[in-house]
Amino acid sequence: MIESTASIAAQDNVPAESPHDRLRRAAEQMEGLFMQHLTSALRATVPGGGNPDAPGADMYASLLDEQLAHTVAEDTSSGIAEALYRQLSGALPAESNEGSSP
Repeated sequence: MIESTASIAAQDNVPAESPHDRLRRAAEQMEGLFMQHLTSALRATVPGGGNPDAPGADMYASLLDEQLAHTVAEDTSSGIAEALYRQLSGALPAESNEGSSP
């Protein structure tokens, strides 16, 4: 039987993540993927430095691009994640204000 994330979270005494939180996290991940693709594309424009035929060079460059993209997406804001969130959050139900002070 497949359980919903809300029932799994309830079993672990962890509050279920709201749709808005999930959307924000997905938008941030999309921004990270975009940054990763951007760094890979930028790397492709640079003439080969060092020894590109060395074993593992492509793998190392890919891991470096992934980490660089992750760091850039976390530490700086290009605005892509926020724009995606604003655009897509209109389709979600309104957030409840439970637990917030007036």
